[in-house]
Amino acid sequence: DGRKWVWKKDGEGLSDRLVSGTLKFGGGSLMMWGCMFWEGCGYACQIEGKMD
Repeated sequence: DGRKWVWKKDGEGLSDRLVSGTLKFGGGSLMMWGCMFWEGCGYACQIEGKMD
């Protein structure tokens, strides 16, 4: 994570050894249900599937 620094000459392209690949998140979602009230927080739970 973070920035990577390399030194190269002007006009010189980046070689494969100077470039590292990244892995992106594969998608998906997470649905949570919970509550808050004047005395504090209630319970939170994970919902599987869809909720109508």
